[in-house]
Amino acid sequence: MNEPLADLPPRHALALTQNCLFTMGLDEFEASAQVSGDEMQRWRERGFLSFDPRVVVAFDDRHRIEVEFIAALVRSGLGDAWIEEILGGLRKPYCYNPAQTFYSFSHRRWITLPPAQKAQEVIIHQLATLARAEEWIVLRDLRDRIEGMLPIEKNDGQE
Repeated sequence: MNEPLADLPPRHALALTQNCLFTMGLDEFEASAQVSGDEMQRWRERGFLSFDPRVVVAFDDRHRIEVEFIAALVRSGLGDAWIEEILGGLRKPYCYNPAQTFYSFSHRRWITLPPAQKAQEVIIHQLATLARAEEWIVLRDLRDRIEGMLPIEKNDGQE
């Protein structure tokens, strides 16, 4: 039996592997991230941040993503002990996209959602799955429904 969510492991954000051309100083970074230097320092002392905000001279996307990720956890209402516990399942730096990476309390693990697929890709995949399973009745029904939705073609005088 497959483990639930096994194909959705936590993945670092792309910003971790790409160099950033645009950097900022601490004051600008604090305003942009809406997090104070003191708050980041407290997170660093708790082991929540992989970098020391007092030492970094030029903040970039890697720092921003990590701060946004940790800020979301801290502001969720979880206590520090819980945050330490669940961060233990992730690799540092904590450069995970907070809009795609979630902690599943029911499975006690982190997951990163895959990028959304285009509807056409999903439909083609599902049709191929039905064909492999030889679900001919279902496929014919779908064909009939699709044909019923298509406008009638004009043949421009050709027969």
